[in-house]
Amino acid sequence: MADDAVRIVYLLGMARSGSTVLDIALGNHPEMLAVGELENLPGAGWSKGELCACGSPGDRCAFWSEVRRAWSARLGRDDVAGYLALQERFTRPRRFRPVPAHLRREAHAPSEAFRSFADATRALYEAIADISGRRIIVDSSKYPPRAYALALIRGLDVRFVHLVRDGRAVAWSLAKAYRKDVAAGIPTDMAPISTLWSSRSWLSINRACEDVLRESGAPSLRLRYEDFVQTPRAMLVGIGTLLDLDLSALGDRLERGAVLDAGHVIAGNRVRLEGPVRLALDESWRREMPLARRGLFWLLAGRLARRYGYAWA
Repeated sequence: MADDAVRIVYLLGMARSGSTVLDIALGNHPEMLAVGELENLPGAGWSKGELCACGSPGDRCAFWSEVRRAWSARLGRDDVAGYLALQERFTRPRRFRPVPAHLRREAHAPSEAFRSFADATRALYEAIADISGRRIIVDSSKYPPRAYALALIRGLDVRFVHLVRDGRAVAWSLAKAYRKDVAAGIPTDMAPISTLWSSRSWLSINRACEDVLRESGAPSLRLRYEDFVQTPRAMLVGIGTLLDLDLSALGDRLERGAVLDAGHVIAGNRVRLEGPVRLALDESWRREMPLARRGLFWLLAGRLARRYGYAWA
């Protein structure tokens, strides 16, 4: 890997696993920039104007507008629609088959379309690094296919953090409905998701994450969200070892209850728009989730949950 390659911390895992909070926390280190779900920048941010954490629509945010100009200059064109089509082809998961077979074939014989995707993606990360002046970019897009694709792109130094949260907490969060509230970071109505669907997804997505880590050979670690919230310093020291960066001072700040700046995080959990961010463990599922739903998750995914250190009781 070239010394001048952009270094990326890619957070991969299931939705509602705390990636936005971890992203924001890491972005409070002076050498790191939290960008949120970069996968959603071209569509939700630049095309639809979803709010940036700074409060401005993504298509009018000063930072993301500068990034777009720098990205277009590197490519020699401004083709958001074309890049969205490439992302749809290479980085979007299929139902319960998160890493499509055609993407794996690109590892052995890259197509012209994949080379175009790789050039545009590398240019985007490089533009962000140039405009921000930060040497490490934290991308919380989570999708295993995007993780797999990034590992194939020359000129990027990708390090993976597989973020895991108790699947019952994830299922209980997804079971809640939300009405559209753009100002609060909810761009559309969100219907409740069944425990059956979320349990199967938790299982298949985390298995896909393991596949990506194994097949890519990139530096990586697995992190439980509950451990990060309760012992942030120890967990950040581990991430710092992965990145060759001292994160102990940031860990000390989090241990003391520091308020976190969300910066220009795009897309992701609505927490980025709710004001000062502090670490807090939400375990409302333990009090509120019906026993039958907990049992359904454990029946479908308990074996993997146990391997990650979770217990039924």
